[in-house]
Amino acid sequence: MHEMAIWDFNAFFSGNDQVNSTTLTTTNRISYSNTGDTVGHLYQNGKNPFVRKGYQSGFSVDWQMAPKDELTATVDYDDAGNNGTGVIAQQEQSVLSSGPVLSDILSTRRTVIRSNERSVDMSLAYKKTFSKDGRNSISYIQRPMAKIILLPPN
Repeated sequence: MHEMAIWDFNAFFSGNDQVNSTTLTTTNRISYSNTGDTVGHLYQNGKNPFVRKGYQSGFSVDWQMAPKDELTATVDYDDAGNNGTGVIAQQEQSVLSSGPVLSDILSTRRTVIRSNERSVDMSLAYKKTFSKDGRNSISYIQRPMAKIILLPPN
C-alpha cells in the first residue's frame, strides 16, 4: 500500500509598539586641575523622547514525504526600528579655587536617532526518524539558505 504525502502550511504574524517614552538626563560633574587651583563644573539637563516598534511575519511548508521523512521550508520577514530626538542644556564653568569665574559657557546639544532594520530569512530543514531497538531516534539537519538585509533607498 502506497502512503500519501502530507503537506502542512503555516503562517504567523507578531508585532509590538512601545508606548512613547521619554528618557530624562541629568549630569552634575565636578573636576579639579592637577594643582588644585581650578575647578571645572559641567551640568547637563535634558529629555529624550523615543518610540520603538517592530513586527515579524512568515510562513513555512512542511512536506512529510514518507512516515519517517519530513522536509520543512521557511521564510521570515522582520522589520524593527526606533526613533528618538533629544535636547540637552549644558553649562560648563571653570572657576579658580579662590573664587573668580574664568569661563561660563551655556550650550544646547540636540540629537536625532533613527534606526530601522528589515530582513528576510530563509531556511530548509530535513528530519529523518529511525527505529532503533523499538525506539524512535531523530536525525535533524537545518541549513539557513539566505539572510537578506533590506536597505532603505537613499
